[in-house]
Amino acid sequence: MKMRHFCLLLLSIALSACSSYSPRYIALNPQVPLINVQTAQKDNISIDTFDMRSSPYVVRFIDDGKVTRQVTTSEPLVDQMNNVLRKSLEEAGYQLTSNTFPSVTFNIEKLQTNVDDGIFGFTANTEIIINAIVKKQREIISNGATQTETNTLNKRFRIKAMLKKPLTPDFATLELEINQQLALLTQEMMTDAEFNQFIQG
Repeated sequence: MKMRHFCLLLLSIALSACSSYSPRYIALNPQVPLINVQTAQKDNISIDTFDMRSSPYVVRFIDDGKVTRQVTTSEPLVDQMNNVLRKSLEEAGYQLTSNTFPSVTFNIEKLQTNVDDGIFGFTANTEIIINAIVKKQREIISNGATQTETNTLNKRFRIKAMLKKPLTPDFATLELEINQQLALLTQEMMTDAEFNQFIQG
């Protein structure tokens, strides 16, 4: 009987430890989405990606309107997204080079998922904002002098999504949701008519 009580005590302690375990990082793995070729000319472009977010936290757990816990990514988000965006541009038919025009700069302005944990389940609201800046240069001759003319397209892409699930939030579900929204936004950028026409025009 004593042994049984001892085993139950150990089980109780183990379950308590598991329930109080709070991961500090979320392991995102953004993927290159399906992208149709946007150009047949293999236009040369250069790319830069910057993390312009005001906070490094990707997931915020909210209880009664107050943030109770914040989680960041296990790997630098800017490195992951730069890799995805480079491969996505190549899938779209562009040839990546360095120090050339047109140049494309992607500024990650926001990536945040707010998780509200309720009695019967949780709600995760995700918002992602990426600003794409495309610059083109050309030489023009004016009054016998050569001048450089620069044209710029500045376009902000945003996606919002809400996920509702029963039970308590788990990181695998949140990771999948964020990865899916990143893929959808990347696909939207790469197939945007104005974005592609400006690069090719």
